Amino acid sequence: MTGSEAIEYLGKQMFADFTFGDSVGIYRQIYKKFVDGCLHPDKREKGILLVGDVGVGKTTSMRIFHRMFKDTERKFRWITSSTLNDMLSEYTLLEIKEMYGKKCLCDLMIDDVGLVAAQKNYGNVVNVISEIIMERYEIFVSHGYRTHFTSNLMDRLTPENNPENFPTLETILGSRVVDRMVEMCELIIWEG
Repeated sequence: MTGSEAIEYLGKQMFADFTFGDSVGIYRQIYKKFVDGCLHPDKREKGILLVGDVGVGKTTSMRIFHRMFKDTERKFRWITSSTLNDMLSEYTLLEIKEMYGKKCLCDLMIDDVGLVAAQKNYGNVVNVISEIIMERYEIFVSHGYRTHFTSNLMDRLTPENNPENFPTLETILGSRVVDRMVEMCELIIWEG
């Protein structure tokens, strides 16, 4: 049995015996995205943009999938947006972009996108996450490597649910960056 077949088998067993309430559909969607990537590694698959309220389990579920797929064709690196932002105190923006862009030729998971806004760096306002997303977009287009995101911000995709003056991904990252995210990811909304 190959690694991909083992993952598919274990996933079917796992979902047959557990109940997740309303979350089972979300787990199945995420799992299917990773299994499709393992079963068809040559096919260009989009990443996941997992959006939902605080505490629904976005980060925990992605950590589970990170562990499940760590030894397969669809393993991915993990970093939080606040860690990326904090790196600016030790590294230049160019070095960070190289670490998680040009030199990171693998799938990547960025947790809590939109949590951290732009900051000043040597007198310039810099949004590290926006810069990394633009780098990851180029890697997606040229090499097919995926980037996954979690966020609490619903973005412009659901303006009717967005109270006045509540930040969105678009206001924090910019419309150009959000357009790239939409192109490189499938949106999964986790309600609850």
